[in-house]
Amino acid sequence: MRFSQDNREGGFVTITKLMQGTYRYVVHNYSRRNDSNITESPGRVELAQNGNITVFAPPVGEGIRVWWHVFDIVVDAQCTVSVTPVNAWLDQAPSPLPGGTPTVCNVN
Repeated sequence: MRFSQDNREGGFVTITKLMQGTYRYVVHNYSRRNDSNITESPGRVELAQNGNITVFAPPVGEGIRVWWHVFDIVVDAQCTVSVTPVNAWLDQAPSPLPGGTPTVCNVN
């Protein structure tokens, strides 16, 4: 699984070792350079999973919000991966998900 936030600097996150749990992918517009919004930029998130690419563009309604909750990744007890699109603006930083003892998936 590989996904990137496509912007001038670029950035990639590659997941090579699965661990059971729920993970959020959230973009934070921490700089707010020149009061620019994410929706006004060419920024997007591309998710590549099992040879399929899904592109997420920031939704309308950003306003003064700086947190874009793009999707959740769930790795279940059988180490099956599912992606749930959220594509919504958050009024504040997301709260941490409950943790626990990590279980590493032994999947080839």
